[in-house]
Amino acid sequence: MAKKLKAIDLYSGIGGWTLGLKMAGINIVKSYEWWSVANETHNKNFGTNTPEIDIRKLELSDLPHGINIVVGSPPCTQFSFSNRGGKGDIADGLKDIAKFLNIVEHYKSKGSLKYWAMENVPRVSEILKREIKPGGQLEKYASLIKVNRVVNSADYGLPQRRKRMIAGDFPVAYFEEYRNQFTAPTLGQVIESLTSETIIDANYGTGLDKKKLTDHVKEKPLTPEEKRINEAQKKFHTVYNKMNFPELSNTTSRTITATCTRVSRESVIIKAGRGGFRRLTIRERATLQGFPITYQFYGKTYSNRLKMIGNAIPPLLTYFIASSMLERGLKFVNPRTKLKYHHEIPLEKHLKVKPERNAKKYSTKRMFRFSIRPLRFGSGVGFELRNEITNIDTQWSIRYFHGSSKAIKEIPLQKRIHTNCLKLLKNLEFDPNLDESMKNVLAFLSNTSGRALQSAWTHSVESSADSHPFILLDELEAVSESMYVRIKDLDYEAISKFVLRLHSMNPDGRGGFTKKISVNAHRIFIGFLMGSWFNSKMK
Repeated sequence: MAKKLKAIDLYSGIGGWTLGLKMAGINIVKSYEWWSVANETHNKNFGTNTPEIDIRKLELSDLPHGINIVVGSPPCTQFSFSNRGGKGDIADGLKDIAKFLNIVEHYKSKGSLKYWAMENVPRVSEILKREIKPGGQLEKYASLIKVNRVVNSADYGLPQRRKRMIAGDFPVAYFEEYRNQFTAPTLGQVIESLTSETIIDANYGTGLDKKKLTDHVKEKPLTPEEKRINEAQKKFHTVYNKMNFPELSNTTSRTITATCTRVSRESVIIKAGRGGFRRLTIRERATLQGFPITYQFYGKTYSNRLKMIGNAIPPLLTYFIASSMLERGLKFVNPRTKLKYHHEIPLEKHLKVKPERNAKKYSTKRMFRFSIRPLRFGSGVGFELRNEITNIDTQWSIRYFHGSSKAIKEIPLQKRIHTNCLKLLKNLEFDPNLDESMKNVLAFLSNTSGRALQSAWTHSVESSADSHPFILLDELEAVSESMYVRIKDLDYEAISKFVLRLHSMNPDGRGGFTKKISVNAHRIFIGFLMGSWFNSKMK
């Protein structure tokens, strides 16, 4: 019998790499992780007692001998677009990648290394290509990297559209052979699979008595405010592209993230019965990530477990990478029929954690930034109602932005724009009769203030029909729709030239954002007119 390959798992987290390699039949000699909560979950699931360690400080002389495979997932925080809009400290993140590659180089120089693989967010693929060039921070490791590609985990049977960068040196032709050969369960099938008296793992086909299933406590449904925020963040975000709300159940899930709240764009929201909506349970997330239904999570808080699972690499994906390292053909890797590994429930006691509750109150500096839906024109172009918090008060205004998510520009809706809008309408012999059009908005404003709106938004006072900013947003949306009906037949050429001139664009309506703005010229004009009026009234 051939000797088992020996591997180490760097930045091992809760064990996504370790589990995938074990399922394939590779021996994990040691794992390395610095976060104690994740390390505890890793230890208890694999019966190990590995202490936490800062890998940056790891001495090469302390590494085990004779390692054939190095795998791992250096922290992605500094590279993720979700971290400060993609403005993380890339130089700091590269220190972990450099350490990883230094360890790979160490084993290669000793002659024991056969293969290696590293996972990270898709953005790192281009960063690696750049940094291994002459003069780059990783130039000395350029010869090590034979594979650098972005893969979609759903192509390998995972019930989640999770794109990840895989770099390394392993038989990628085998890995490619497995792609699109295994049908991925849908989000609906995963949710349904966890409801029977005998649970059948949607990924591996193994069974478990429902009484032994852990981490499947459902949160309370979203409140009406939470529902509206989620829907707005996904379908009408001021900058980013549209998402489904709720999630479609007949396809694979969106990416499970490490950080998401009950009111975030990242949260996967599903129907909860009786017209309600909820987030996914811990177990549903774990199954979508490809962890067996017997795998246990040991964080002491609900948020810790969500973070651990969202940070993990799917073990189903690492199983296929490991299988390619073993040079196995397609007929030998079906995870439902060829796995000899069964993950036993750990003997360590599993503590229950309570799901997060909806917040009763929020920070006094809670941000409000929502699109005026009839005045949103796809990603990057639209009007929004938002607050600006100062030490004295909270200012509310309508703002207009255009551009891409990486290059947003703003046109301030000042008094001069209002004056010029009225002048154009007069030339077109049209009276907008603003006081009548805006009477409901005027009535709202006469009964509130910036401070009162913020108090309702932060729940420091009980919200009512004359104080909550969503009521104001509804009125503004109603006005924009009614005004559009009134002016949509006005001279298009005059309106579009006016609108494009404010953008400092050539009014030929050709290409990119110029075309988007030109096509929607009447509605954008309404936004200029209404927004500049509102901003002069909202003191």
